[in-house]
Amino acid sequence: MRAARRDADCEAIRAPRLYACVRFPPGGDDLRGGSATAGGAHMATRGGRAAPAVLMAARRATETDRELLDRFTAGDDAAFAALVARHTGMVLGVGRRVLPTVQDAEDACQATFLILAQKAGTVKWQASVANWLYGTARRIAARANRAARRRVRREARPAPPDVPSALDQMTGREAFAALDAELDRLPPIYREPLVLCHLEGLARDEAAARLGVPPATLKSRLDRGRKRLADALGKRGIGLGAGLLAVAATSPAGASPPRLTESVLAAVRGSPPDAVAALAREVAVTSWKLRGLLAVAAAAAGLGLALAAGTNPDPQKQTDKAEKSATKADAPPAKAGERTVRGTVLGVDGKPVAGAKIFRPALKGPRLTSPSDIVMTEVARTDAAGQFHATLTDKSPYDYLIAQAPGAGIDWVESPAGEVTLRLVPDVPIRGRVITTEGKPAPGVSVTAVGVYVPLNEKLDDYLTGWKASLHEAMSSPTKRVYVPPTAITGAATTDADGRFTLSGLGGERIVHLVVEGGGTARQNPMVITRSGFDPKPYNDVLLRKEHQDLRELNHFRGLNGPDPTLVAERGKTIEGTVLDAATGKPVAGAAVSTPTGFGDALAAVTGADGKYKLVGVAKRPKGYGVHVQMPGGGGYMSSSGTAADTDGFAPVALDIKLARGVVVTGRVIDKQTGKGVRAGVRLAPLPGNAFFGKGPGSDSYRSDKTMRSTDKDGKFRLTTIPGQSLLMVQVFGDETFNGAHLNPYRGAEPDPAHKELFRYDPDDDTWMVTAAGGSVEFLGTEHAVRVVDLKETGETDVEVTVDRGRTGRIEVQDADGKPLTGAFVAGVTASWPITYKLPESSATIYALSPDKPRTIAVYHPAKNLGAVATIRGDEKEPVVVKLAAAGTVTGRFVDADGVALAGAEVTVNARQRVFSELYRFAVKERPQTVTDAKGGFTLPAVVPGMAFYLQIRKGEQYFGGKPKLGPVTLKPGETNAFGDRTLEVLR
Repeated sequence: MRAARRDADCEAIRAPRLYACVRFPPGGDDLRGGSATAGGAHMATRGGRAAPAVLMAARRATETDRELLDRFTAGDDAAFAALVARHTGMVLGVGRRVLPTVQDAEDACQATFLILAQKAGTVKWQASVANWLYGTARRIAARANRAARRRVRREARPAPPDVPSALDQMTGREAFAALDAELDRLPPIYREPLVLCHLEGLARDEAAARLGVPPATLKSRLDRGRKRLADALGKRGIGLGAGLLAVAATSPAGASPPRLTESVLAAVRGSPPDAVAALAREVAVTSWKLRGLLAVAAAAAGLGLALAAGTNPDPQKQTDKAEKSATKADAPPAKAGERTVRGTVLGVDGKPVAGAKIFRPALKGPRLTSPSDIVMTEVARTDAAGQFHATLTDKSPYDYLIAQAPGAGIDWVESPAGEVTLRLVPDVPIRGRVITTEGKPAPGVSVTAVGVYVPLNEKLDDYLTGWKASLHEAMSSPTKRVYVPPTAITGAATTDADGRFTLSGLGGERIVHLVVEGGGTARQNPMVITRSGFDPKPYNDVLLRKEHQDLRELNHFRGLNGPDPTLVAERGKTIEGTVLDAATGKPVAGAAVSTPTGFGDALAAVTGADGKYKLVGVAKRPKGYGVHVQMPGGGGYMSSSGTAADTDGFAPVALDIKLARGVVVTGRVIDKQTGKGVRAGVRLAPLPGNAFFGKGPGSDSYRSDKTMRSTDKDGKFRLTTIPGQSLLMVQVFGDETFNGAHLNPYRGAEPDPAHKELFRYDPDDDTWMVTAAGGSVEFLGTEHAVRVVDLKETGETDVEVTVDRGRTGRIEVQDADGKPLTGAFVAGVTASWPITYKLPESSATIYALSPDKPRTIAVYHPAKNLGAVATIRGDEKEPVVVKLAAAGTVTGRFVDADGVALAGAEVTVNARQRVFSELYRFAVKERPQTVTDAKGGFTLPAVVPGMAFYLQIRKGEQYFGGKPKLGPVTLKPGETNAFGDRTLEVLR
């Protein structure tokens, strides 16, 4: 296929590949990046050499908080003293803004550090603990304030501050309470720079080094944090905005009394005052990412209302009320195999939602055969401040938390950890009707939502534009998905006597995947766009194109629907039979039997003790039926498939299938850098010359079953297959993100060095290929490791496979004047699809690099029409600067073979290298489509300089090419390439 394509006119469209969509439970270890250190330090010297104590102090001055805590847990008390010196001022300042006396504030400060010391060796800390200390200090101060008020009431006398502070001299103590509340509400990525730079008084470069980020990144986060804070305070009627921070910094880093530092260290060494010990015992803080504490959220809500009304409320009453809620929401310490997730649920108005339910999916039994096998367990409910905590085990194969509240659309998070925020969205109910092929109502039909997808960047218009440009790519572009039936929460539906149904709570501006079955109908899988008034016709017309025939036929895909669909239900058929042991002829119980029914969907059943199965609701297929059988977990049997011809009318189809025993392959997928197992998909392809291929039932199942099997969370797998030489392929799932989109940080697969002769390289796609048994070709574009294995005829073969993250590098994107530029698209961010991302900042990390194989990256900024091509290796000591230049333009005029102007033809870039084609696929969505005018003329802008490309011309279903060919062309910055008048001929 590839050879044929190379011999064809390169101007023809590159036919998109079809990949089987196989979904696995997400997972993987929580791997965090390293830290950075600041520049040199001034050191006293003795005899030309630095004194050891001074050297140690200088080193601690550049170490991250995490490194200091690591040293402390290893027995270095001086490391903890250095950490206390860094943060005592900020922690004390938090207490002084809340508590009535200096002594109370100092007790709260000691208690905060006492808890830090107790948790030092039990938490995976970030580079800086300022966020954690700030949140913990806020919580302790609130509790201490409550105790102080009780003490005042007991003593029947006021307790004024010992020394008037800037805070106490103001009439706006409420303003500072609101300031701290809004700081707590900020995402940690913005709050921590504000805490370090404003409350601790660090310079920007110092704060950047402390957090392990470039100064430019720190500046960007500071600016955004200040703006968010000012906006939030402005809504409360506090016009000072971020300027309050300057006044709030009553005790910057290094300004706390030396006696307090000694008191803190004494408390940590085991001699805390009773009041300090009591505070530390009362506050159970189990997360190092505390954000939006319950007490703060409730107090902030009350203060906001009161200040807006021009009143002067007692902030402590708000704190007392919030503390009651906080006590209820405190999670008990997690047991082995458990983790605690805290979070906030926000409504469609952005305000906390009380009483929202938090669900987690689970399987009723050992395996999934239908959507009804998945149940939703309520694991938490939000309190009055919209806060919740949930204790989760690692046993569920579906690692989601889903938030639901009446009248709104759900939100969810995948692989939740630490602190999360769930935002409910406005709902657009799906109100549809199911009719028969005769146009009559179809009552008693079940309608279930089995998946909800959020478009890339949460912009449905981008998704729909991409649908028209590249249907296959659009269908795989949503980045946030929930693959379990949310109607288990929101409610499924069954059509009434008139065939009507309603589904609510799935959310607007989304793509909803439905399963419609039952009532004697054939199972179908419509996709619904939940946008009011959505007209699907312009998008479904794309399906009529010749290149999408495979999608229509193989997946029975009928296109998109609006939120008020009329679905035509065909009459269903039944496939039934028995699964038998190939050697003994005895029935096989517990086998999973399935047949595909549509886009990413299948009817499934499990054989009983008699080996029998029945698949009900299969669409009539004149070309015949295929059924696949496998034993969950291998079971010693190889998977097998069977086919059967269609029967007259709707008579049942009978199909018995034999299963044969095979050999077992066990192993583990290991991260080279960490030595830990990783979640991945694993599969085997028998290689040419394997004498066992095609010899007996199931021995050639590779022809029809190329599904990957999932490893467990430790990377372990177990497969059953034929003996002989096979190619083991591994695809790591990866659960990391880049600007909110999925990112896989692993290098692509390289040939097995012991069998290089089996591999060939495709330079167009930068992909290795292997020919498998039966002449099938494996393109290793999505795999992260491969290994040729010789499997024994008896016993088990154990294989260990290593996946490599490679190196990382940094780029800095600049405009034509050399100034940092945000908002550019970069293709080549990592080695595995997707490789293109939009940068929220001017700098970015590039993943999975290898110095011996430099990577080409392509950058384009749609708003400014600037682009560039660059190379990065991963061993550079400084970020690679990518200076953008004006994009190029192509002009010309096309006529057909008869000399008639080719009007209304789409003209696009067809780049040969994957990095260029991927960049253009994203960039073109940001600009209007180029179409030839009535005279056949066109102007194609936005061509990235340095990018080699051809022109692709299409009108309807016809593609055109020229002689000589329309490329390859590479433009210089700002260059206009005039093709002139060209005569084109139909390619296909």
